[in-house]
Formats: sequence, structure tokens, C-alpha cells
Amino acid sequence: MARNPNPTTVIDDAETISIRPEIAGKATEVVQIQLAQQESAEQLALQLRYDGPMHPDALEAGIADARSRIAAELFGMGARLLLLKEQCEHGEFMDRIGRLGLDHTLVNRTMQATLKFSNSAISQNLEKLSKSKLFELVVLDDDEIKELEYAGSVRGISIDDIDRMTVSDLRKQLREAKQLAEAKDKLLANKNTQIDELNTKLDGKAAKLIAPDEHLQRSLTEVTSLTQQITTTLGTVYRKALVEISDHHALHGGDSDRLLMGCMDQIESAVTELREAFTLINTDGWQQDIEEA
Repeated sequence: MARNPNPTTVIDDAETISIRPEIAGKATEVVQIQLAQQESAEQLALQLRYDGPMHPDALEAGIADARSRIAAELFGMGARLLLLKEQCEHGEFMDRIGRLGLDHTLVNRTMQATLKFSNSAISQNLEKLSKSKLFELVVLDDDEIKELEYAGSVRGISIDDIDRMTVSDLRKQLREAKQLAEAKDKLLANKNTQIDELNTKLDGKAAKLIAPDEHLQRSLTEVTSLTQQITTTLGTVYRKALVEISDHHALHGGDSDRLLMGCMDQIESAVTELREAFTLINTDGWQQDIEEA
């Protein structure tokens, strides 16, 4: 038995669908804004002679790729600058830099960054950083660069943190971390100084506790040693000088007797003064004179 066909329902859009005027107006406004942005972007691309993809996702990917190549190109430029400078005569390097139109500060910082990071184990990680951030990292010393290589961070800042930070934030955090480290070093140095001073005081107190006989023995040993030094000097260096003076006068005439006698008198006077000060006058001759009388 044949089935009866279903009746066809016709919907009159004009009667069943109604869009509020304010929504329609908003949609039209959004479309107009998007069209204006697209037209403006196309004009800018024409001005910049850019013929690549225009979609925002493609542009973002391209930016990431270009940024990853900036540091690599920077190291390549730095290497060429260093090699050029190595082979230039005095003044020639600056002339060549001038012909290239490069700023002297930029050249110096580029060479510094290349020397510090181009052969580093983290150079690939650093390649994703901007040129400005690489220049900020030039302040790191060799030990800090090794710390960045092996620990993945320096002065409390990781590679990922550096990548996310602005240049000004990175500069500020590096400076603050350095100031904190210097303050800690200064505090440690002050503590070490205080410990040394305390040890010196303790050593002084220990010296005061030395037995009198031991202290006397030390003093006698010191006097004996000094006496040996003085007599050795008189018998060698001093005597040699006298011989040279005597030989000179024997060959060329004249004499220096008055000057030399004055020197001898000075030595004898110093010895006599010490004898009298400590009552060390030899009385053996006096006893012999008394017996003969």
C-alpha cells in the first residue's frame, strides 16, 4: 500500500527569524573594523615590501623563528668583528666600522657577547633571547656563565625567566642580585676580620701566660741571633766596602780617613751607649791595675 507523502512545511524567514537592530549593528561594526584592519595591514606590508603570509598565527610563528636566528646572526657578526679587529693596524678597525655605519658601542657589546657566549654550552638556549637581553648578560663573569650552563640559572634567574622578562626587568634583577651578593660578601668579610682580631687578642693573652724562664730564653736567643747578624755584616759587607775604598785611594791617591774614622766612632759610640745603659762595662782590666799598684 502506498504511503502518503509528508506535507512540506515552508518557513517564511521574514516572518519567523528576527534580528534585533542593535545586534545587527554590532555585527556590521565588527566586520567593518576587521576589513579596515586588513586593509591597513596590507598597505603596511606593501610599504615594507613584505610578501609573506598575513595570518596572525603565521606571523607569530615567523616572529619566533626570526628571533631564534637573531642571536645566531649576532654571534656570527661578533666573530667577524673580532677577526677583523685582530688583523687591523692601529686605527684601521675604527675606519672600517665607520664605513659600515656601525655604532661603536654596539660593536663593542657585540664582541663582548660573542666572546662570552658563542662557545658556551648554553649558546643554543641563548639564541632565543633578544639582542638587548644578551647584552644585559654580558655583565656576568666566567663563574656565573658556568653556573648558567650547569644549573640553568644565574643570580636566581632561570633561562625561561630571562626569556619572559622585559629588558628593564632583567637589568634590574641582575643588578639587585649582584648588590645582594656583594652585601653578603661584605658581611662575611667583616665576620672574618672580627674572628682574626679575636684570635690576635687570644694569642696576645697566651703570650702573657708564658713562663718567665721561657720568655727569658726567647729573648736571649733573639739577642744572640741579632749579634751574629751584626758581626757577620761587619766582617763581610762592611769590610768589603772598606777594602774597595782603600784600593781606590791606593790607585788614585787621596784618602777618606776622616770619614771612615767618623763611621767607626759612630759604631763604637752605639756599642758604648748600650754598655752603659745596661751596666755591661768590662772590669777585668781594672782588677789587674789594682793588683799591679
